[in-house]
Amino acid sequence: MVASETCALDLVGAKYLRDVQPGEIIIIDDEGLHSITPFAQERPAHCIFELIYFSRPDSQVFGRNVYLCRKRLGHNLAREYRPDVDFVMPFPDSGSYAAIGYAEEADFP
Repeated sequence: MVASETCALDLVGAKYLRDVQPGEIIIIDDEGLHSITPFAQERPAHCIFELIYFSRPDSQVFGRNVYLCRKRLGHNLAREYRPDVDFVMPFPDSGSYAAIGYAEEADFP
């Protein structure tokens, strides 16, 4: 099974083996799985939105747990910015885990 997010593997009981690498081509045929890398390797440039917006929180992206990454970003933001507020509210829904981290660090409800 090949999936764009690791959470899809969890849903069907499949085992995560590895990521498809940048520039790698995976071919699955009657003889099995084949990997080719026809392009010169470049320095990876990951899209930050995979971690903060696009991916489901129960996925692993770039070797990181999305939920924990978002929560850690909230903790970091609370260390840098503390407005005079009564509570923390996430918008959109993908901001929930960053808001939890922010609220924990800032000791807000």
